[in-house]
Amino acid sequence: MEWMLTSGAGYETTSASLAWFFLIMIQFPHVQRKAQEEIDTVIGRSRLPSFAYMNHLPFMLRWRPPAPFGIIYQSVRDDYFDGKIIPKGSICIPNIWTINRDAQIYGTDASEFRPERDLTSDGKLKDEKDEGNFTFGFGKRVCVGRYFANKALFIDITMILWGMSIKPSPNSSGQIVIPSTSEDVGEGVISLPPLKCRYETRFAGVDATLRQARDVILLRHGG
Repeated sequence: MEWMLTSGAGYETTSASLAWFFLIMIQFPHVQRKAQEEIDTVIGRSRLPSFAYMNHLPFMLRWRPPAPFGIIYQSVRDDYFDGKIIPKGSICIPNIWTINRDAQIYGTDASEFRPERDLTSDGKLKDEKDEGNFTFGFGKRVCVGRYFANKALFIDITMILWGMSIKPSPNSSGQIVIPSTSEDVGEGVISLPPLKCRYETRFAGVDATLRQARDVILLRHGG
């Protein structure tokens, strides 16, 4: 249990989410460009992203949850669902993958990566209950670290897209290979995409802006 709380519910799920983000940006370069255009419009290139701009977490958490079967539960009492009994002590495994693809909630194209489904007709974020998906679980056992995870992923992803473009990596023969979205490598409860990628700085001032921000932080903290 201690390992699950510190590992499965910590850096591994965050790193898996970022890995799926990299794959999504390679698979859907038009989405990457659109996100970068919005970052340039709202934040610009002379300053770094901050939490002040946090109004939307990238939508890949629904499309590719890092833990597709969630966390195993044990029923504490006899219960009934759909006319069937779930005896006390039963092991219950929530299929987050399938729940996040419920056509009654997300539409018949729920398996498609279509970020626009999370926006209103005038381009604003829909007023969703909670995160608008079930990746962090539900009920009394919802992930207690979901707010931290949302903020961490927001700043990580926004910083990456602000300063870099994510590109597919060539194979040993020098050919550009687009990784498949239908393959993943399971590591316990964690699902990871098998991919290699490369990064290109987006504009000439990236390094200088990052160094300036680093120097300000070091000065504030006596470094």
